[in-house]
Amino acid sequence: MAAATTNRAYLGISGSSRLRSRSYKFASSSSSISTKTTSRRRKSSSSSSSRRSTTVVVSSSTSTSSAEREGDETERRPILVVSDLDGTMVGDDQSTSAFRTFWEGEIRDGRSKLVYSTGRSLESFRVLLSEKREVMVEPEMLICAVGTKVYSKTEEEKWVEDEEWTRTLDVGWDESIVRAGCAKAIELCGEESAHFRPEEEQNAHKITCGLKDEKLGDFVETLEKYLKEKNVTAKIISSGTGGWKYVDCVSNQAGKLES
Repeated sequence: MAAATTNRAYLGISGSSRLRSRSYKFASSSSSISTKTTSRRRKSSSSSSSRRSTTVVVSSSTSTSSAEREGDETERRPILVVSDLDGTMVGDDQSTSAFRTFWEGEIRDGRSKLVYSTGRSLESFRVLLSEKREVMVEPEMLICAVGTKVYSKTEEEKWVEDEEWTRTLDVGWDESIVRAGCAKAIELCGEESAHFRPEEEQNAHKITCGLKDEKLGDFVETLEKYLKEKNVTAKIISSGTGGWKYVDCVSNQAGKLES
């Protein structure tokens, strides 16, 4: 019996607020992509904060015998790559372009899929894509707004929302009650220390606030108590460094990983 061997492809991505280096080599049959934690800069009202994010990867591999490889190259199995966007896939145009060359030249085959998981809204992503179209890979799917919106691209190049996913977010959720709870927590913390983020960052299943680091505990405690009294379940996600925190209050079913 012929000995089985495994062919591998590697893509390494690293960075700290932007992609600083990359290295890759390709064989034929499977893919394994390293993950690195990066950070991206966003401004909150009067102060700037950094959100940490991690490239998430689903990889595939297969083993083939030497007999199977005789004559023609073994057909490569499709892979799914799910990655953060700002500070990971964009941030350094040279690295972004290098990934595009690699993906479109070695991986994209009509079966493998690239998904961006981002805190951006669809509208914000479209603006970014327009700005970076010359260097950036356009994905097949999008996970937006901390996992509260999922979109797929049609053959007509249109983005279509996954309505089934959106409906699952309604369970235990009430936007008006969550917004009222956030308003109460902001009032307690003081408007100089807490505020609603701009309306374009909100949606029916995500309410986002910005607040000073030292107010995080009071804000979360007040909001959790209010939601419990109203019998509403929600997930409260805090992120950011640099003196200000972002607090995303989302449906209990939502989240980048969950979506």
